[in-house]
Amino acid sequence: MRAAALVLAFVLATALPAAAAGTMMLRFRVNGPLDFTKVRYVMLFNTTGNGMEPYANPMTGFSNYSFAWVVGGSGGIAQPQLLQYFAAAGAGTGLQTRPIVVPPQFVQLLITSSGAPGEFTLTFNRAIFNVPSPTGQKLSPIWSVNFVTTDLAGNPIDANGTTGITDVSFLTYARINTAQSTDLHYFKPAGSTAVSNPSAAIAQNEVINNP
Repeated sequence: MRAAALVLAFVLATALPAAAAGTMMLRFRVNGPLDFTKVRYVMLFNTTGNGMEPYANPMTGFSNYSFAWVVGGSGGIAQPQLLQYFAAAGAGTGLQTRPIVVPPQFVQLLITSSGAPGEFTLTFNRAIFNVPSPTGQKLSPIWSVNFVTTDLAGNPIDANGTTGITDVSFLTYARINTAQSTDLHYFKPAGSTAVSNPSAAIAQNEVINNP
């Protein structure tokens, strides 16, 4: 993930009813306390409907990157940021990003939502992804999701899957039908590639979709 992809303006989340119709909730838990000064917590989305996973290394397929929620890396302040990805034709710089300004009533960030020091939940209205893509990418009801941690320069530290940032087999969240109710849990398997910083080491996550 490119460093430039994680530098943008942000809008602070405010009240949004959890699990309301038309929303998706993302639960992110790491092995240590959350560290918003040194770690970015990234939730990647592929909304093209091709069923492919957006892996930690974008070179596995630019077309599988559509959006990302980013929490952390903004001077220690936990602010949710939304990025839209696109591949600029002929630019020679690969994957590009642009910030999406989010109406504050459409997103909510709750820290330590279950009393765990290394957990937060982010709930958002799915309609905010219905924005024009610079390359004409269409929004499908079939989404794929991945969870990644990075350093402040945007370099991946950990990701879902047994081999972390090099994993290209993780498919737990492939083909989420946003028109259907979904509650998917992922637990990092025992024996997975170790991450030295517990605040960046993914423990488990969850996706709850309410049509």
